[in-house]
Parts: sequence; C-alpha cells; structure tokens
Amino acid sequence: MRIEWGESVTKLARSILAARSMSKSRELPDPVDVKKLTEFLKENLEKTDLLPENFERVRDLCEAFILLYNKRRSGEIEVIQ
Repeated sequence: MRIEWGESVTKLARSILAARSMSKSRELPDPVDVKKLTEFLKENLEKTDLLPENFERVRDLCEAFILLYNKRRSGEIEVIQ
C-alpha cells in the first residue's frame, strides 16, 4: 500500500476532484434582478448626502456598485480597501 499510494490513490483522487470541479454548474442571476439592484444602488447614491456621517453608507454603496459592474475583476475592491 505504501508503494502504490503516491501513484494509484493520489492520482485517482486528483482525477476525481478535477472531474467534480469541472462538472459544477453556476447559476447566473436573472437579468431583471441585476437591473433592479443597479437601479436601487443608483437611487440610493443620488439620495444620500455626501456628509462625514454618511461616509460608511456611501462607501458600501460604491463598493456594491463596483462589484456589480466589474464582477470578473472582483479583486479591485480589496485593492481599494
């Protein structure tokens, strides 16, 4: 068992995990929902006054808007922070 562990068991386990990761399906959000969220974010950004008390709210709305707009490059938010 010790001799074959590296070749038989590990190789089989890696191939099974790779096959499982390829077969996962990702559900995309409904475009209507994305549009509603975008409109909600825009409305709240326009309504919110730019005061020091509202800084955290404006920051959260901007981050959500950036993430929604730039989903493929979600690492940009971590760079901003």
